[in-house]
Amino acid sequence: MKEKRLKVLVVDDEKSVRDFFGEFLKRKEADVAFADNGRSAVDEAYKNHYDLIFMDIVLPEIHGVQAYEKIKELGQKIPVVMMTGYAGEELIKRARKDGVKAVLKKPFTLKEVEMVYDEVVKSNEVMGS
Repeated sequence: MKEKRLKVLVVDDEKSVRDFFGEFLKRKEADVAFADNGRSAVDEAYKNHYDLIFMDIVLPEIHGVQAYEKIKELGQKIPVVMMTGYAGEELIKRARKDGVKAVLKKPFTLKEVEMVYDEVVKSNEVMGS
């Protein structure tokens, strides 16, 4: 039986970060979608089911932690990995308390992203694993 491809949403207002994740996830044979602000991320999560979300904390429209909270209200248990280059420790603490699986601090390396991705996928919280 063929394994289900993971559906991953990447939310970041920087095109270079979205491109980086697009290449990485293509190599992982995941289906990937993108959003460039918090409101679009929430809209995407309402329209589609994702197995995993990588979300920047500092975003236009609404910040990543607020978007994550709204997505949680959908009742879906989607693992979320937050990314930040600027967010204060309070937002990071709030995200972790809310159930965020990991926080990647920018600039991150491919190895760091791969470790977090593999850890979340292996945790069996991702539906496709």
